[in-house]
Amino acid sequence: MNMPIPEFSGYWVTVPLGLMMFGWLVYELRSQRTVPAISAGEISAITQSTSSIPFPDWPIRELFFYIRPDLVDNHTDHTWEKVGLEIKDKLSIGQLKIWGRVDGNERMPLSEINQDYWQLAEFTYWFLSDEDGAQFLVHAVPRIYRQHAGLPQYRDLQVNKEQAIRLWPEKGFFEHNAKNKDAAILRLTKLRGKGVAIRNDAANIQYTNHLDAWSGRVTEWMHEVIAVLKIVSAADSEWFATLDTVGPARVQVPIRLTGQTDISMLMSTYNQHDLRLVRLENLLKKYGVAA
Repeated sequence: MNMPIPEFSGYWVTVPLGLMMFGWLVYELRSQRTVPAISAGEISAITQSTSSIPFPDWPIRELFFYIRPDLVDNHTDHTWEKVGLEIKDKLSIGQLKIWGRVDGNERMPLSEINQDYWQLAEFTYWFLSDEDGAQFLVHAVPRIYRQHAGLPQYRDLQVNKEQAIRLWPEKGFFEHNAKNKDAAILRLTKLRGKGVAIRNDAANIQYTNHLDAWSGRVTEWMHEVIAVLKIVSAADSEWFATLDTVGPARVQVPIRLTGQTDISMLMSTYNQHDLRLVRLENLLKKYGVAA
């Protein structure tokens, strides 16, 4: 009796293998050793440095954990993919340089990876494991292998520490010291400057889509301030979040919108944002930051 021989494709091998490797990665990430924190003094020294020739001296894993030390606290959020996209944005426009070894030859030296590569490639995230052999695993591969099979795969990815910290200057100190009040106050000081810039950007709003994007920035800023304030004082955070009577802003914004609904929304959001800036400034004075 002639039985048909099933036809196997690469799909039935790669998919189960991929699922097994993903499960292994989650297990590895949840049992990580901590990455050493970077001090505020080191960040300050780096950002004030005048060195202009970047060279590879920082494993890609350490950059990921510098940006988000809580990278694996909740593996269902796939936080590493969000951080990966943020880093790839910098790589693809040339703001951040990266080096790696072409996979397939253990004796290949590090070589700089062209910024265009990241339009077609993605991280494997195997480097997030703290196992000693992780650097020998493939770290970057073509996004769609069949279409971009000619692209190299890279392992042992490295960036320049000074260049990276210049791009994320305050990120690491606050994130690595997330429960430290001094770090929180430093972050609040930065957020005050960011809030002023957001307020001033209201002068450029001409259309509804501009208004929507600007309002989103205001809301995101407000939530971050509330979260950071909780580290310093839960009561102050609640006071900042809850507004009562909102009067006119200290600085009036030029109105370039035409629709009455949009104008009303702009004025309401603008006045509330300016009041929260006043409250944040008062809190910083209370914490001894401003005279």
